[in-house]
Amino acid sequence: MPASSFISALTIDAPAWPEWLPPESPLVLVRCHFSVEAYHDDEFARHDIPQPLRLQRAVTKRRSEFLAGRICARQALAKLGIDGQAGSKAERRDPIWPKECTGTITHSHGVAAALVGYARHWQGLGIDIEHWINTESARHLSSAILQPHEQQLLDEDDIRFAQQLTLLFSAKESLFKALNPLTGTSFYFHDASLVHLNEGAQTLTLRLDCTLNEQWPAGTTLICHYSYSPAYITTWLTIPA
Repeated sequence: MPASSFISALTIDAPAWPEWLPPESPLVLVRCHFSVEAYHDDEFARHDIPQPLRLQRAVTKRRSEFLAGRICARQALAKLGIDGQAGSKAERRDPIWPKECTGTITHSHGVAAALVGYARHWQGLGIDIEHWINTESARHLSSAILQPHEQQLLDEDDIRFAQQLTLLFSAKESLFKALNPLTGTSFYFHDASLVHLNEGAQTLTLRLDCTLNEQWPAGTTLICHYSYSPAYITTWLTIPA
């Protein structure tokens, strides 16, 4: 990759998976830090990634986020031995993946990541990064993110409440990213709810509270994984093929 001050701290690894993940079903997680201030429009050419027409009028922040996510995606594909990159179409914001794989991209305040696996093993993947919601905003935002019964499951302490709210916000974003491409159906924060939070295993169980299609009815439960960092939380959700 050409040297650039735009991208830094790029890492390629597998996320922390439970023991049940079969070794023959690899997943690759790539993270990087990127600098909006260091971004220039020639970064797309430098990294050999096409810039979609819809981004030409976008603000610098949006262009830099898009590029950082696509750089992570290409590195993840290369790690799987796939010579290609995540494409895009004018009418779609979600990535178009090479037919032999599936993946998901996220970015938040100078951090981007991509999670990619073979389509023969995974029909859906969702990943999300969220910087921590502060305690002043958490109570105000909670009703937009949580159903009333979910709020009762969270810690009463303001700091813990804000952390858990950020976790649920991110987990529901990962759920949407995994299921929306499969179902073609949009749904919102109140259409899924927390069933169980296992902080020891760093997992949480979410339940669909609306029917997306015949394969994904209301009542379906899915497990989301997460990991902490001082500045943000990462969640990811995987759906086997």
